[in-house]
Amino acid sequence: VADFFEVTVDSVAALDGFQTKSATKLVSAIESARASASVGDVLYALSVPNMGAISARALGDELGTLRAVSSLGDSVDRHADVEGIIGPSSLKSLLTWLDDASNRRLLERLHDVFSRGS
Repeated sequence: VADFFEVTVDSVAALDGFQTKSATKLVSAIESARASASVGDVLYALSVPNMGAISARALGDELGTLRAVSSLGDSVDRHADVEGIIGPSSLKSLLTWLDDASNRRLLERLHDVFSRGS
């Protein structure tokens, strides 16, 4: 997922059917999407079970970074930070999702990608 936001004009232009002009337009559109996406938008797009758009945006607004979302899995103390922001089933699903190390690595990578140029 994070790789999508790191494509270059050269890597796209090397694909069949793309020339420099169309590759430049595509990379520009990807960069525009990266720059305008909120933490909540990214979190919602990851399809965490029981995490709807409203909960994802509220959580993103409250925590501010994908790294902060990832750190919710570090300790019970962090759970109090979001109680009342999202419902208990959303929190439980998110914590279960964060128990998977590959999901936490993905959040860290996406944090790095979306923090660039911000």
